[in-house]
Amino acid sequence: MRILLFILLGVAAAVVMLLIVGLLLPRRRAVSSRVRVAAPAARIYPLLADLGAGWQQWSPVLRTDGVEVEVGQRLAGAGASLTWNGKAGSGALTLTAVEPERSVDYDMQMGFAGITAHGRLELADDGGATAVTWTDEIQVGGNPLLRWMAWAMEGMRRKNLDQGLSAIESAAEAGER
Repeated sequence: MRILLFILLGVAAAVVMLLIVGLLLPRRRAVSSRVRVAAPAARIYPLLADLGAGWQQWSPVLRTDGVEVEVGQRLAGAGASLTWNGKAGSGALTLTAVEPERSVDYDMQMGFAGITAHGRLELADDGGATAVTWTDEIQVGGNPLLRWMAWAMEGMRRKNLDQGLSAIESAAEAGER
């Protein structure tokens, strides 16, 4: 009986420690990735600022099999929005600010656990090419379990950014030919 009590106390102590450490993890976690595209910003920008035709060519979320996308009344520019629903979940995306041929900012709500994200896609001249930098920051609030989840998802999020940037690169460079 004593052994069982020690095991239960040990498990309880481990759970408490995980929760305490979870509370020490940041409420926000950002990932960023960059690609150099052999195309001018003028060719890349429409892919970023248009949710109707642009994002659906490169977004890792929207290009997933079985995802249903519903675009809002406005397709491009600040205020453009869409929602999606599929096997991997649902969510909503709104472009919040655009600076033609320079940047696009967005807010995203993911249908699970109340996670929100703010992202920015930036274009910069890179000696005859264009550097595209994608930064995505998720906000998980005070929940220590969500903070652990955000930490654990960082590698997957970076992989999604890399896939999206690669698809942007392919679409923009294909348009150059």
